Amino acid sequence: MKRIIGTLLLLSVLILAACNSGDDKSEKEQVVEAFKNTVEATSFESVSNVDINLEGNFSDPTVDPYLQMINDMEISFDSVYDKDAGKQQVTFNLSGQMAPMSINLSVPFLQDLESEKIYIRTDSLVENFGMMFPIPQELNGKLLEVDLAELEQAQGTEEQIDPEELTAQAQQIIKDILNEKSEDDFSKEDDVYTIQLTKEDLISLVEKSGELSGDALSGEEIEQMRADLEEAAEQTTIHKSELQLTIDDDLIKNQTFVADVEVSENGEDMRIDLTFDTTYENINGDVEFSINPEEEEIITPEELQMLQMQGF
Repeated sequence: MKRIIGTLLLLSVLILAACNSGDDKSEKEQVVEAFKNTVEATSFESVSNVDINLEGNFSDPTVDPYLQMINDMEISFDSVYDKDAGKQQVTFNLSGQMAPMSINLSVPFLQDLESEKIYIRTDSLVENFGMMFPIPQELNGKLLEVDLAELEQAQGTEEQIDPEELTAQAQQIIKDILNEKSEDDFSKEDDVYTIQLTKEDLISLVEKSGELSGDALSGEEIEQMRADLEEAAEQTTIHKSELQLTIDDDLIKNQTFVADVEVSENGEDMRIDLTFDTTYENINGDVEFSINPEEEEIITPEELQMLQMQGF
């Protein structure tokens, strides 16, 4: 579990890019250097917006309303990271319609990398889903504390992770993928660097990321994942897949991942247009977290379970 969460958080950080813009370097060399500089950032704040548009040709007409529901959703993430403090906070924001109810969700998560705990502010979950699911009102104003070490021990996994080793491995994955690409896949216009991503690049990224999970995935599971990826690739047409990096003063100001993908299976088609746009601020500056476990009331999963049982 820790490996999966750590990998996802780290890969999200690696999407940041800072570029050493020496005139003697090619676009590819500048981008490779950008990712190297990024993992050395000690702090940052970011705002990400996700725009999804789904179009499909399905035999079941009841699927269409769900596609429209997803298309109408507004999804964003606010992130704060401080390496020295050993903390990262991500706030997931979602608004939209899930008939017969409207949702306006904002859930902050704080991961303390040193104590190996995650803290979840639950107010928005209670407000939006308290009447539908067994979420007691007593959760309002409290932080749900999840101890990852205890969770792994309960699952029979006690392997400890070296964060520096995980960082180095993930950094090497990105470097390998970029170094394997052709110079023709890199271009620059003004301060914007564009990297064309192929189907093979995306498969390689998922495969290599799965390998970082260590004991969380068995050898058989990794092989099955590869087989599933290859099968999915045969059914997928990538019309567009690129990463655009805007660089200013050797620091990333904006990054946008754009994908236009079509999937066909059993006579049914789905086209997915995805834009993941992120703006970064305050890189290597002083950052603040809105969650402070030392000053807030904590509730554990065991206490939450007791509250849920009392509600029945």
